[in-house]
Amino acid sequence: MLYDTFVRRACQGLDLDWRKYRRKQSRKAVEGRMRELGLAGFDQYLDKIRDDPGEASALPDRMRVTVSRFFREKDCWRELTDQVLPELADKVSSSYLRALCLGINNGEEPYSLALLWKQSMEPLYPDVGLRIFGVDMDAGCLARAKERTYHGRTLREVPEEIQSRWFTQSKGMYVLDREPAAMVEFSQAHLMDPGLPGQLDLLLCRYLVFTYFTGVRRKKAVERLARLVKPGGKLMIGRKETLRPDEFVWFAPLSSARFIAQRTSKSVPP
Repeated sequence: MLYDTFVRRACQGLDLDWRKYRRKQSRKAVEGRMRELGLAGFDQYLDKIRDDPGEASALPDRMRVTVSRFFREKDCWRELTDQVLPELADKVSSSYLRALCLGINNGEEPYSLALLWKQSMEPLYPDVGLRIFGVDMDAGCLARAKERTYHGRTLREVPEEIQSRWFTQSKGMYVLDREPAAMVEFSQAHLMDPGLPGQLDLLLCRYLVFTYFTGVRRKKAVERLARLVKPGGKLMIGRKETLRPDEFVWFAPLSSARFIAQRTSKSVPP
């Protein structure tokens, strides 16, 4: 059985867009898992997935392609700086805002948010804090994020004034300063797990739900996101992603930037 055949058949019953997993990184992860299980071919692993609900449940995270860097898609972060964060800070009802990043890879995204706040928002809103929660299923990603050490290629979109102030070069690597890093609280969890931080002012869910999920899986995931964000809060997706019209009931895209949406007042059914 060819890999394309495997991934198409495996995704059919899991409400996943199989075309998004036709990548070398996804195949490498699948083949690694097959070696762990002592399976000789994709057909055997397909049988395993169909017979083992736990294996099927873990497959989407196992095959997900993780690509990340600091300030990935600069126009998204510019919109946060120019409009979204000032609006949230102006209307905050407590002493701090709450933000959650889902699927943190090696920590670049939540740390980008912390750096943006330190550099651009904190001087303007000294009485408002920002709590950032970084969540991922991969323990290895979380461990690397806590190390705060990065290759220079992941910093290519970092403004010079931020890089020179908040990073130290050591042995060819770049180490993030402890002060912005301390703003982020990491935890290992899945989107659908109970206990995720709620009452969010800002949720970053980029290249996860709106790239890989289809059908009922996507519907349940979007409803879960809607439960986490309080009315008036914001959702940021990837610049290449889009919300479907039926999802506008929970998240209304901003006219100035379709990759930012505002949580509506519509309550989510239990």
